[in-house]
Amino acid sequence: MAVIVLGQTQGPGPHGVDGSKTPDLIPDDVAYRFVLVSLVVPDNPTQLDLVKHNARLKRLALDSANKERLEGLLTAFGREYTAWQISVSAIPVTDLAELQHMQIERDALISKYKSLILSQLNLKSAVMFEQYVTSQKTKMVY
Repeated sequence: MAVIVLGQTQGPGPHGVDGSKTPDLIPDDVAYRFVLVSLVVPDNPTQLDLVKHNARLKRLALDSANKERLEGLLTAFGREYTAWQISVSAIPVTDLAELQHMQIERDALISKYKSLILSQLNLKSAVMFEQYVTSQKTKMVY
């Protein structure tokens, strides 16, 4: 599994990639996972959670219709990702085959929501979303 760190990086991650120095070496699927997870509002959000969420969405500069579509997709993603997390937490760390299978399921979930977002936003909003994901690579280590 990739390690994703917010904020200042302290050096390369387990794969040797420091996004602040070489963002182009952060795989797109890793970047999409980071962004999707960071945009999900927790079940019982604090005021700070909501402020962060709204600040991130504001950077996308989406019109109200596309923002509403994205919010709906993020809510659905959050439910599915939480269910995945619960499932993976029940697997013994010694069951490497099942953990690998769950990693494949996680990657499929990310791919599904990437496709849904890019297909349900208008072209301008989809491009802005992809640019946002790319810009966030500078905050990651992998």
